[in-house]
Amino acid sequence: MILGNLFGLILVNMLLQAPALWYAGRKVLGMEKVDFKTAAIITAAYTLLNTIIVGLIESSVAGLIQMLVYLYVVKRYYETTWKNAVIVTLLMVFINIVIAFLLAGPGFFMFLNVCS
Repeated sequence: MILGNLFGLILVNMLLQAPALWYAGRKVLGMEKVDFKTAAIITAAYTLLNTIIVGLIESSVAGLIQMLVYLYVVKRYYETTWKNAVIVTLLMVFINIVIAFLLAGPGFFMFLNVCS
């Protein structure tokens, strides 16, 4: 059961996070260093490590550790500096926020229209 949940979480993260990470990596690091397969590997590795961290450490320290692990995974697989890893990660988060607003926007405005 737990393994199935982990597999589902990895799949969902690959669908949502890997394209944004791939695009952010291409914009910051250049086209020759980044491919989609690497972005998918980063997403899968981070999801697995994130699950282990949350399972072992149940405190606010886990969030800081997760952030550092994610930056390390991006730095290692994209073979870049810490600064570029932070920039890629921030751009990926920004892209995901924009996508979330674009997807939620029509529903939110329909809700406002119904309520008024």
